[in-house]
Amino acid sequence: MGAQARTLAGQALYAPALSSLELAKRSAALDAARRAWDATPGDPDALIWVGRRLGYLGRMREALDTFTIGVAQHPGDARMLRHRGHRYISVREFELALADLERAAQLVRGKPDEVEPDGMPNKSGIPLETLQSNIHYHLGLAHFLLGEWSSAETAFRDAFAAARNADNQCSATHWLYLSLRKQGKHEQAAQSLEAVRSIGDVAEYRGYFELCRGYLGEMSLDEVFERARARGGVEFATCGFGAAQWHAFEGQAARSREILDQVLASENPFAFGFLAAEAERAAAAAQSPANSVRSAAR
Repeated sequence: MGAQARTLAGQALYAPALSSLELAKRSAALDAARRAWDATPGDPDALIWVGRRLGYLGRMREALDTFTIGVAQHPGDARMLRHRGHRYISVREFELALADLERAAQLVRGKPDEVEPDGMPNKSGIPLETLQSNIHYHLGLAHFLLGEWSSAETAFRDAFAAARNADNQCSATHWLYLSLRKQGKHEQAAQSLEAVRSIGDVAEYRGYFELCRGYLGEMSLDEVFERARARGGVEFATCGFGAAQWHAFEGQAARSREILDQVLASENPFAFGFLAAEAERAAAAAQSPANSVRSAAR
């Protein structure tokens, strides 16, 4: 499998390595999804599962091609744009993601929400996501990664409004809090946390839950980061980025850079925390005095 994308610094990105057992499991799920799509080629659900299973294997370009077929075959189905927008984020094509997700948001406006089945079910076996919460959440991410903090704030408020459980309330609040602090709206950022203060636990998104506890002052952000390191997986990047941002907001630039370095050395370049850390580092590089001197000399 070739490179799936390039980092914002121009380095080739490949699918994260999987254990032989996990690779076999995900490959078998993809094979089953392909058979289902072959049997019912006009079924949008069958197509979506092929695209999602490709994404879980890190085959982002094939996933994008699949969802592009879906957009052409089912132009009024917001799910195609929601999933393609997600994978455009994965491959760092943020403007294309934004276009898809804005269109998806238009298509679902005023319509009843629907549960989005889990591709990799949690321990409870209860799906946490809905179509509309995911559309607004990923739309917020696209704006955030482009440095469009005000638009990100709006999208994450919409994601919170569409959330049906504590997990999604915490994830939306985390990004909303960061979007507000990026704008210097520190009092509003603190107020946004009140909506999740009473949450005692979550089913799956422990990293986002603990980040919110950290922003509330109930935990150390360094403790949140170390707990995520012990759990492993995408939460390491999630909590690392949140902790790094908090340290930066609090004037602890060296500690923020140290944590960002650790996130960017981690193993999953498609984790949202990794993407955000990469965008943060790219923005800092673009604003550096050395870069300004080079630009002026051109």
